[in-house]
Amino acid sequence: MAAEIVDLAGFGYERGMSQTRGTNGRSGNPGSRLVLEVRHLKLIQAIAREGSVTRAAPSLNLSQSALSHQLLNLERDLGAKLFDRVGKRMVPTHAGAVLLETAANVLDRLAETERAVKQPSEERSPLRVAAGCFTYYQWLSGALARFGADQPDIDVQIALGSTQRELQAVLDDEVDLAVTSRVQFDERLERRSLFTLDVVGVIGASHALNAVRTAARPGIRWGDLKNETILIHELGDSDVERLTAALTGEQPPRLWRVQLTEAMFELARAGHGIGILTQWPQAVPPHADVAVVPLIPKQQREFWAVWRRGNARALPLEALARRLGGDLSARKLAAAK
Repeated sequence: MAAEIVDLAGFGYERGMSQTRGTNGRSGNPGSRLVLEVRHLKLIQAIAREGSVTRAAPSLNLSQSALSHQLLNLERDLGAKLFDRVGKRMVPTHAGAVLLETAANVLDRLAETERAVKQPSEERSPLRVAAGCFTYYQWLSGALARFGADQPDIDVQIALGSTQRELQAVLDDEVDLAVTSRVQFDERLERRSLFTLDVVGVIGASHALNAVRTAARPGIRWGDLKNETILIHELGDSDVERLTAALTGEQPPRLWRVQLTEAMFELARAGHGIGILTQWPQAVPPHADVAVVPLIPKQQREFWAVWRRGNARALPLEALARRLGGDLSARKLAAAK
Protein backbone atom coordinates (compact mmCIF):
# COMPACT_ATOMS: atom_id res chain seq x y z
CA MET A 1 0.00 0.00 0.00
CA ALA A 2 1.36 3.38 -0.97
CA ALA A 3 2.27 5.78 1.76
CA GLU A 4 -0.22 8.53 2.48
CA ILE A 5 1.25 11.96 1.79
CA VAL A 6 -0.41 14.89 3.55
CA ASP A 7 -0.01 18.39 2.11
CA LEU A 8 0.30 20.77 5.07
CA ALA A 9 0.47 23.96 3.03
CA GLY A 10 -3.23 24.63 3.48
CA PHE A 11 -2.91 24.26 7.23
CA GLY A 12 -0.51 27.21 7.58
CA TYR A 13 2.79 25.31 7.83
CA GLU A 14 4.28 26.65 4.62
CA ARG A 15 6.80 29.53 4.75
CA GLY A 16 6.64 30.18 8.46
CA MET A 17 2.83 29.82 8.69
CA SER A 18 2.36 32.72 6.28
CA GLN A 19 -1.02 31.27 5.30
CA THR A 20 -2.45 32.28 8.67
CA ARG A 21 -1.56 35.96 8.24
CA GLY A 22 -3.74 38.64 6.72
CA THR A 23 -2.59 41.05 4.06
CA ASN A 24 -1.33 43.50 6.68
CA GLY A 25 1.10 40.94 8.10
CA ARG A 26 -0.72 40.53 11.39
CA SER A 27 -1.60 37.15 12.73
CA GLY A 28 -5.15 36.06 12.25
CA ASN A 29 -5.10 34.78 15.82
CA PRO A 30 -5.31 37.69 18.28
CA GLY A 31 -3.73 35.53 20.98
CA SER A 32 -0.53 34.78 19.01
CA ARG A 33 2.83 36.08 20.21
CA LEU A 34 4.32 39.39 19.07
CA VAL A 35 6.77 39.36 16.20
CA LEU A 36 9.07 42.04 17.63
CA GLU A 37 11.73 41.01 20.11
CA VAL A 38 14.56 42.89 21.79
CA ARG A 39 17.02 41.47 19.28
CA HIS A 40 15.02 43.03 16.47
CA LEU A 41 15.18 46.45 18.12
CA LYS A 42 18.95 46.11 18.50
CA LEU A 43 19.17 45.05 14.86
CA ILE A 44 17.29 48.17 13.68
CA GLN A 45 19.45 50.44 15.84
CA ALA A 46 22.71 48.90 14.65
CA ILE A 47 21.89 49.11 10.93
CA ALA A 48 20.62 52.69 11.24
CA ARG A 49 23.71 53.69 13.22
CA GLU A 50 26.24 52.02 10.91
CA GLY A 51 24.40 52.64 7.64
CA SER A 52 25.00 49.13 6.33
CA VAL A 53 24.53 45.49 7.21
CA THR A 54 28.23 44.83 6.71
CA ARG A 55 29.33 47.34 9.34
CA ALA A 56 26.46 46.55 11.75
CA ALA A 57 27.02 42.77 11.82
CA PRO A 58 30.18 42.73 14.05
CA SER A 59 28.52 44.89 16.73
CA LEU A 60 25.78 42.24 17.02
CA ASN A 61 28.21 39.30 16.93
CA LEU A 62 26.66 38.13 13.68
CA SER A 63 27.93 37.45 10.20
CA GLN A 64 26.79 39.72 7.37
CA SER A 65 24.77 36.85 5.90
CA ALA A 66 23.03 36.07 9.20
CA LEU A 67 22.12 39.71 9.80
CA SER A 68 20.78 40.08 6.24
CA HIS A 69 18.56 37.03 6.74
CA GLN A 70 17.28 38.36 10.06
CA LEU A 71 16.39 41.70 8.48
CA LEU A 72 14.61 40.01 5.56
CA ASN A 73 12.67 37.73 7.92
CA LEU A 74 11.65 40.68 10.07
CA GLU A 75 10.46 42.68 7.05
CA ARG A 76 8.54 39.64 5.82
CA ASP A 77 6.88 39.06 9.23
CA LEU A 78 5.95 42.72 9.59
CA GLY A 79 4.92 43.09 5.97
CA ALA A 80 6.86 46.35 5.67
CA LYS A 81 10.17 47.46 4.22
CA LEU A 82 12.38 48.95 6.93
CA PHE A 83 15.35 50.37 4.99
CA ASP A 84 15.98 51.97 1.60
CA ARG A 85 19.40 52.14 0.01
CA VAL A 86 20.41 55.74 -0.71
CA GLY A 87 23.76 55.72 -2.44
CA LYS A 88 25.98 53.45 -0.31
CA ARG A 89 23.99 53.96 2.87
CA MET A 90 20.90 52.20 4.22
CA VAL A 91 18.33 54.74 5.41
CA PRO A 92 15.25 53.88 7.51
CA THR A 93 11.90 54.05 5.73
CA HIS A 94 8.88 55.51 7.52
CA ALA A 95 8.20 52.09 9.08
CA GLY A 96 11.87 51.77 9.98
CA ALA A 97 11.87 55.22 11.62
CA VAL A 98 8.88 54.23 13.75
CA LEU A 99 10.70 51.09 14.87
CA LEU A 100 13.89 53.08 15.48
CA GLU A 101 12.06 55.47 17.82
CA THR A 102 10.50 52.54 19.65
CA ALA A 103 13.90 50.84 19.91
CA ALA A 104 15.45 53.92 21.52
CA ASN A 105 12.67 54.16 24.12
CA VAL A 106 12.41 50.46 24.91
CA LEU A 107 16.14 49.71 25.06
CA ASP A 108 16.86 52.77 27.20
CA ARG A 109 14.09 51.75 29.57
CA LEU A 110 15.41 48.21 29.76
CA ALA A 111 18.92 49.50 30.50
CA GLU A 112 17.59 51.71 33.31
CA THR A 113 15.64 48.80 34.76
CA GLU A 114 18.68 46.55 34.64
CA ARG A 115 20.81 49.16 36.40
CA ALA A 116 18.15 49.62 39.07
CA VAL A 117 17.99 45.88 39.70
CA LYS A 118 21.78 45.47 39.82
CA GLN A 119 22.48 48.65 41.78
CA PRO A 120 22.22 47.28 45.34
CA SER A 121 24.75 44.49 44.75
CA GLU A 122 27.06 46.53 42.51
CA GLU A 123 27.31 49.38 45.02
CA ARG A 124 28.26 47.14 47.93
CA SER A 125 31.82 48.00 48.87
CA PRO A 126 34.08 44.97 49.39
CA LEU A 127 35.79 44.77 52.78
CA ARG A 128 38.51 42.11 52.68
CA VAL A 129 39.74 40.53 55.91
CA ALA A 130 42.66 38.17 56.49
CA ALA A 131 43.95 36.44 59.63
CA GLY A 132 47.36 35.49 60.89
CA CYS A 133 46.51 31.79 61.24
CA PHE A 134 43.86 29.45 59.90
CA THR A 135 42.81 28.60 63.46
CA TYR A 136 41.41 32.15 63.84
CA TYR A 137 38.68 31.48 61.29
CA GLN A 138 36.78 29.17 63.61
CA TRP A 139 35.76 32.33 65.45
CA LEU A 140 36.41 35.03 62.84
CA SER A 141 34.13 33.66 60.10
CA GLY A 142 31.07 33.86 62.35
CA ALA A 143 32.03 37.29 63.70
CA LEU A 144 32.40 38.68 60.17
CA ALA A 145 29.06 37.21 59.13
CA ARG A 146 27.36 38.90 62.09
CA PHE A 147 29.01 42.22 61.25
CA GLY A 148 28.10 41.92 57.56
CA ALA A 149 24.45 41.26 58.41
CA ASP A 150 24.31 44.73 60.01
CA GLN A 151 26.12 46.42 57.10
CA PRO A 152 23.95 46.02 53.97
CA ASP A 153 26.21 48.32 51.94
CA ILE A 154 29.35 46.30 52.74
CA ASP A 155 30.38 43.00 51.19
CA VAL A 156 32.56 41.39 53.87
CA GLN A 157 35.00 38.91 52.33
CA ILE A 158 37.51 36.49 53.89
CA ALA A 159 40.85 36.57 52.07
CA LEU A 160 42.06 33.04 52.80
CA GLY A 161 44.95 33.38 50.36
CA SER A 162 46.50 36.10 52.51
CA THR A 163 46.52 34.02 55.71
CA GLN A 164 49.92 33.94 57.47
CA ARG A 165 51.11 36.93 55.42
CA GLU A 166 48.34 39.19 56.61
CA LEU A 167 50.37 42.33 57.37
CA GLN A 168 52.14 42.36 54.02
CA ALA A 169 48.76 41.79 52.36
CA VAL A 170 47.46 44.94 54.04
CA LEU A 171 50.49 46.92 52.86
CA ASP A 172 50.03 45.54 49.33
CA ASP A 173 46.32 46.52 49.38
CA GLU A 174 45.29 42.90 48.94
CA VAL A 175 43.18 43.08 52.11
CA ASP A 176 41.63 45.96 54.01
CA LEU A 177 41.97 44.67 57.57
CA ALA A 178 44.07 41.96 59.21
CA VAL A 179 43.53 40.19 62.51
CA THR A 180 46.99 39.40 63.81
CA SER A 181 49.10 38.69 66.87
CA ARG A 182 52.34 39.78 65.22
CA VAL A 183 54.23 42.54 66.98
CA GLN A 184 55.20 44.67 64.03
CA PHE A 185 54.81 48.44 64.14
CA ASP A 186 54.83 50.31 60.85
CA GLU A 187 54.04 53.99 60.38
CA ARG A 188 51.93 53.06 57.35
CA LEU A 189 49.54 51.02 59.50
CA GLU A 190 46.81 51.78 62.01
CA ARG A 191 46.53 49.29 64.87
CA ARG A 192 43.78 48.65 67.41
CA SER A 193 44.03 46.14 70.26
CA LEU A 194 41.22 43.59 70.17
CA PHE A 195 41.73 41.16 73.07
CA THR A 196 44.21 38.88 74.79
CA LEU A 197 43.96 35.11 75.05
CA ASP A 198 45.77 32.61 77.25
CA VAL A 199 48.47 30.37 75.85
CA VAL A 200 47.84 26.80 77.07
CA GLY A 201 49.35 23.35 76.82
CA VAL A 202 47.84 20.27 75.17
CA ILE A 203 49.02 17.08 76.80
CA GLY A 204 48.10 13.41 76.54
CA ALA A 205 46.39 11.86 79.55
CA SER A 206 49.08 9.19 79.78
CA HIS A 207 51.99 11.65 79.71
CA ALA A 208 54.21 11.70 82.81
CA LEU A 209 53.74 15.47 83.25
CA ASN A 210 49.98 15.01 83.36
CA ALA A 211 50.30 12.51 86.19
CA VAL A 212 51.97 15.04 88.53
CA ARG A 213 49.30 17.70 88.07
CA THR A 214 47.19 18.33 91.19
CA ALA A 215 44.20 20.43 92.14
CA ALA A 216 46.59 22.87 93.79
CA ARG A 217 48.80 23.00 90.71
CA PRO A 218 46.66 22.12 87.67
CA GLY A 219 49.12 23.52 85.17
CA ILE A 220 52.59 22.59 83.96
CA ARG A 221 55.66 24.81 84.08
CA TRP A 222 57.46 26.06 81.02
CA GLY A 223 60.65 24.64 82.44
CA ASP A 224 59.11 21.15 82.38
CA LEU A 225 58.85 21.35 78.58
CA LYS A 226 62.52 21.93 77.76
CA ASN A 227 63.15 18.31 76.83
CA GLU A 228 59.83 17.75 75.10
CA THR A 229 58.83 17.91 71.45
CA ILE A 230 56.63 20.99 71.12
CA LEU A 231 53.68 20.97 68.75
CA ILE A 232 52.80 24.44 67.46
CA HIS A 233 50.69 26.03 64.76
CA GLU A 234 52.26 28.07 61.97
CA LEU A 235 53.41 30.89 64.23
CA GLY A 236 55.05 34.11 63.16
CA ASP A 237 58.77 34.62 63.70
CA SER A 238 58.22 36.82 66.76
CA ASP A 239 56.03 34.17 68.42
CA VAL A 240 58.60 31.47 67.70
CA GLU A 241 61.34 33.66 69.20
CA ARG A 242 59.32 34.19 72.39
CA LEU A 243 58.52 30.50 72.59
CA THR A 244 62.15 29.56 72.09
CA ALA A 245 63.22 32.01 74.80
CA ALA A 246 60.73 30.48 77.24
CA LEU A 247 61.85 26.92 76.54
CA THR A 248 65.57 27.12 75.85
CA GLY A 249 67.68 25.01 78.14
CA GLU A 250 70.92 23.39 77.21
CA GLN A 251 69.60 22.73 73.70
CA PRO A 252 67.09 24.57 71.47
CA PRO A 253 63.56 23.12 71.76
CA ARG A 254 62.27 20.68 69.16
CA LEU A 255 59.39 22.43 67.38
CA TRP A 256 56.96 20.49 65.23
CA ARG A 257 54.61 22.66 63.18
CA VAL A 258 51.08 21.29 62.93
CA GLN A 259 48.44 23.27 61.02
CA LEU A 260 45.29 21.58 62.29
CA THR A 261 44.29 21.75 65.95
CA GLU A 262 42.62 18.35 65.68
CA ALA A 263 45.89 16.85 64.44
CA MET A 264 47.73 18.45 67.36
CA PHE A 265 45.28 16.82 69.78
CA GLU A 266 45.82 13.41 68.18
CA LEU A 267 49.61 13.73 68.25
CA ALA A 268 49.53 14.78 71.89
CA ARG A 269 47.16 11.93 72.76
CA ALA A 270 49.56 9.45 71.15
CA GLY A 271 52.51 10.84 73.13
CA HIS A 272 54.32 12.48 70.19
CA GLY A 273 54.69 15.83 71.93
CA ILE A 274 53.00 18.58 73.90
CA GLY A 275 51.01 21.20 72.09
CA ILE A 276 51.19 24.91 72.79
CA LEU A 277 48.37 26.99 71.39
CA THR A 278 46.06 29.92 72.03
CA GLN A 279 42.91 29.01 73.91
CA TRP A 280 40.01 30.34 71.90
CA PRO A 281 36.69 30.55 73.80
CA GLN A 282 34.07 27.92 72.99
CA ALA A 283 36.56 25.98 70.88
CA VAL A 284 35.86 22.36 70.04
CA PRO A 285 36.77 20.28 73.12
CA PRO A 286 39.66 17.84 72.69
CA HIS A 287 39.56 14.06 72.81
CA ALA A 288 38.84 12.54 76.22
CA ASP A 289 42.45 11.32 76.42
CA VAL A 290 43.83 14.85 75.97
CA ALA A 291 43.98 17.64 78.55
CA VAL A 292 44.18 21.39 77.88
CA VAL A 293 46.15 22.78 80.81
CA PRO A 294 47.43 26.18 82.00
CA LEU A 295 51.11 27.04 81.57
CA ILE A 296 53.06 28.44 84.53
CA PRO A 297 53.95 31.28 84.55
CA LYS A 298 50.89 32.44 82.66
CA GLN A 299 51.44 33.64 79.12
CA GLN A 300 48.99 35.56 76.96
CA ARG A 301 48.87 36.54 73.33
CA GLU A 302 47.51 39.92 72.29
CA PHE A 303 45.52 40.27 69.08
CA TRP A 304 45.20 43.34 66.93
CA ALA A 305 43.16 44.71 64.07
CA VAL A 306 45.47 46.36 61.55
CA TRP A 307 44.70 48.44 58.45
CA ARG A 308 46.39 51.00 56.22
CA ARG A 309 46.63 54.49 57.62
CA GLY A 310 44.25 56.90 55.92
CA ASN A 311 41.56 54.33 54.99
CA ALA A 312 41.29 55.69 51.44
CA ARG A 313 37.99 53.92 50.68
CA ALA A 314 36.37 55.13 53.93
CA LEU A 315 35.45 51.60 54.98
CA PRO A 316 33.98 51.03 58.48
CA LEU A 317 37.25 49.56 59.77
CA GLU A 318 37.08 51.15 63.23
CA ALA A 319 33.54 49.85 63.62
CA LEU A 320 34.64 46.37 62.52
CA ALA A 321 37.54 46.40 64.98
CA ARG A 322 35.24 47.38 67.85
CA ARG A 323 32.77 44.69 66.81
CA LEU A 324 35.43 41.98 66.64
CA GLY A 325 36.75 42.85 70.10
CA GLY A 326 33.27 42.88 71.60
CA ASP A 327 32.24 39.68 69.82
CA LEU A 328 35.18 37.71 71.18
CA SER A 329 34.71 39.14 74.68
CA ALA A 330 31.09 38.03 74.64
CA ARG A 331 32.14 34.51 73.67
CA LYS A 332 34.72 34.44 76.48
CA LEU A 333 32.02 35.35 79.01
CA ALA A 334 29.69 32.70 77.59
CA ALA A 335 32.43 30.07 77.75
CA ALA A 336 33.17 30.93 81.39
CA LYS A 337 29.57 30.26 82.50
